[in-house]
Amino acid sequence: MTQPYQHEIVHLETEPLPPNQRVVFAIDYDRTYTRDPFLFNHLIAAMRARGHRVFIVTSRCGNGYDSVCLENQKELREATADAHCQVIFTDLGPKDWHMVRKLGIKVDIWIDDTMHAVIKTK
Repeated sequence: MTQPYQHEIVHLETEPLPPNQRVVFAIDYDRTYTRDPFLFNHLIAAMRARGHRVFIVTSRCGNGYDSVCLENQKELREATADAHCQVIFTDLGPKDWHMVRKLGIKVDIWIDDTMHAVIKTK
């Protein structure tokens, strides 16, 4: 019985884009990245090789020091270790608002299964 797809990655010759063509990507964690970490890790690697900035952004709490936040930090750090990109916790707040207002990062492209979590107002 054959698998639905083989874990073969086509290696493309990549060179970084000029700075004015680089974009910021934000990838949701739960039900997006977690659906196929293998695929997203390779996608993130390709994005970074082209000079793009990539973040994994989650609505989970993770900015505090209580047991839930610390457990989330540990879980996501371990689960995304192969992605080699920063994980951002928005503590249930709107993702876009958090990235722009709290971190000063304007995301150009969101990859998220729940877009209202990205754009809801604070």
